[in-house]
Amino acid sequence: NRKIDKHKRPIKVGFVYDRCVLNSPFKVLYSLLKALKEKEENENDAKFQFFFYDIETIEKSPSSPESIKMIQKLGVPYVSAHRLLYQKEGRKASSFLYSRLNKALTIREKIIADGIDILIAGNSNPFMTFLFAVRTAPVQVFWSHGNYAWNVVGIDKRITHSIGRKTEILEGYEFEVFSHSFDLQFLDPPVDRKKVEFIRSQFPEGTVILGSIGRLVKIDSEEYLETVASIMKENPNTVYIAFGAGNI
Repeated sequence: NRKIDKHKRPIKVGFVYDRCVLNSPFKVLYSLLKALKEKEENENDAKFQFFFYDIETIEKSPSSPESIKMIQKLGVPYVSAHRLLYQKEGRKASSFLYSRLNKALTIREKIIADGIDILIAGNSNPFMTFLFAVRTAPVQVFWSHGNYAWNVVGIDKRITHSIGRKTEILEGYEFEVFSHSFDLQFLDPPVDRKKVEFIRSQFPEGTVILGSIGRLVKIDSEEYLETVASIMKENPNTVYIAFGAGNI
C-alpha cells in the first residue's frame, strides 16, 4: 500500500528480468540506462536511482558475467535472486533444484527492502506474474519486448519502444510508446577482419553473400526460405548464410 512521494529524490526504479545476458532486451535496457545516467550527469540532477534485479533462471541459461559487469560499470546495483536464495538457505548457487516460490518471495522481500518506487518488468514469466500480482512496488510497469499479450492483476502501465507512435493498441492492450536507439557499441561492434576474410575466401570471387543473424527458429518459414531460394536462382552468384544458434 506504499505510494510514491512526489517530492522524494531520487525515485527508485527497479528493472526485473529473467536473466542478464547479451540479448536484444538487455541491449535495449543497457542503452536506455546509459543514456539516462549520462543525461543526469550532464544536468547534475539525479532524479532517479536505478536497480537491476536478475531472476537468474539458470534452468534456462546462466546469466553472463560480461553483461553483469556492464550493468555494474554504469553504477547500477545488480541483484541476483538465485544467489540471494542460496545465501539465505546456506547452499551453493549452482543447482537447478530450488523452490520457485521461495525464490520469488526472496526477491520480492529484497525489492521491498530496497524501497523500489517503480518496478518495471521486461519479461512475462511466472516470477514477474507473482511479483506484480502481490503488488511488490507502488507502481508496476510492463515493458514489452515483443510479447504484448501478457495480462495480470497489478499492471499499472504498459510501455514499449521504437514503434513510432505515442500510443499503440497491441493484442487489445494500450501501450505507451517511446523512441529509443541502441548504444553505439551494439551498432558498430569490433570486427575480426581476418575471420571475415577467411570466411569470404571460401567462396568464389564476386560472390554476393546474403544472410540473417538470429536464432534459427526465426527463419523456420517455408515462405521465407522459398523467397530466399527464388532470389538465389535468379542470381547464381549469391550465397545465403544463416548465422545463429538453435537445433533447426
